[in-house]
Amino acid sequence: MKPILIPHPLKRIHFNYNSDTALNNFETSFIDRYRQLHDELATIKNELLQLGPGIDIVMSELKNVRLAFDKLQSKISNTELMFGLNHGEPIVAGEYTIKPGEINEVLNEFQSVRLQYWSIMVPMHKLFNTVCERFSAFDATVEQFEKEYSEPFFRNVGRTEIDRSSFDKDMNEFRIEWMAIASLQDNCLDEYTEWARLQTDLVNDSDALYGRIKNLFQHISTVQNFEAGNKEAEFGLN
Repeated sequence: MKPILIPHPLKRIHFNYNSDTALNNFETSFIDRYRQLHDELATIKNELLQLGPGIDIVMSELKNVRLAFDKLQSKISNTELMFGLNHGEPIVAGEYTIKPGEINEVLNEFQSVRLQYWSIMVPMHKLFNTVCERFSAFDATVEQFEKEYSEPFFRNVGRTEIDRSSFDKDMNEFRIEWMAIASLQDNCLDEYTEWARLQTDLVNDSDALYGRIKNLFQHISTVQNFEAGNKEAEFGLN
């Protein structure tokens, strides 16, 4: 039986026919491959609908990481000020109340928040790459369909059962869906680009701050005869 209406999650596929004659092998393959185009575009759409909210969640979590970073940076800046490190002043021997363990506590808090962020950021980033690769390849997929099926179909339209006007109409509807999904992809790309900018800023700021922390602990060691293996003073950057 000829498939006139083909239900599909992306959109309904509708064909009319010129007679009651059975479809030949080419037309059967034509309809199957056309349905596969809908399958692929529907997959892209579903992934984009996951990606958009995923980027929003990661952006929200990134703000929490930035807050934890700012807290750590404030702690380091205040400690540097006590030692005169901000102005390149020499270290003055004496008694100090700042302990490496206090800095380590704030550092651990930052790393804990960053680890939580990383657990949701990495899957989002992978999904973004997957969607972009799939969407970029879709142009070639449609081009191949047109070369292998649409063009031969139109060249032999007088000898086919599938009505040309019904296919034209359905293909136009397909392209409208495609353009809407392309717009959705553009929105995700804009949001991702903004996230990537903020992410890069945080990475650069973190690298600079870690250098300051190492330098600070070296100075604390000099002033207080600090031993790096002391449990209270332990700290790490990884």
